[in-house]
Amino acid sequence: MVTTEWPGIRPVLEDVRREGGTEAMRTAIDGRGEALNARTRAMLSGAGALHGYLDHRVRVGP
Repeated sequence: MVTTEWPGIRPVLEDVRREGGTEAMRTAIDGRGEALNARTRAMLSGAGALHGYLDHRVRVGP
């Protein structure tokens, strides 16, 4: 029943059963979270640099 509501859950449950636990999945999720956090910080840093550049261009002209 759950798998018909959320089709993507079946492969996850099969992996947990095959691996015998959730540790590998937890490690993969933690790694993905760290990668997403790093990407987010890089994007925010780039946005800040772009803002500074554009603000400078507006103040001093082209």
